[in-house]
Amino acid sequence: MNDHDKQKEFLNNCNNVLNDGLNSIDDNTRRRLTNIRHTVLTQKQEPSQWFKPMMILATTASLFIALTLWINTSNHINDSLALEDISLLTDSEDLEFYQELEFYNWLEDEQIKG
Repeated sequence: MNDHDKQKEFLNNCNNVLNDGLNSIDDNTRRRLTNIRHTVLTQKQEPSQWFKPMMILATTASLFIALTLWINTSNHINDSLALEDISLLTDSEDLEFYQELEFYNWLEDEQIKG
């Protein structure tokens, strides 16, 4: 049995259950449900006049905020990294420290072990 057959069987079972439920309700309730259904179907379903402009405004505002945050965040990160690099490159003592960092790590390990 493939998926299509399973879906067809499921829909048939649902249809049978719903029809059994429909047959079990009284005539008064059935008439009321039919009237409500026809009333809802005949009503004109249009969105409010303000709905479309509000959606456009909300979308525009969301895009503006997202772009602003993205631009400010990316610039802020790059500026801070650049400032750290400048301080490393301009200070010759710190540069020597970083060149000999492996030696300092070895020395620290030897002092801990010894």
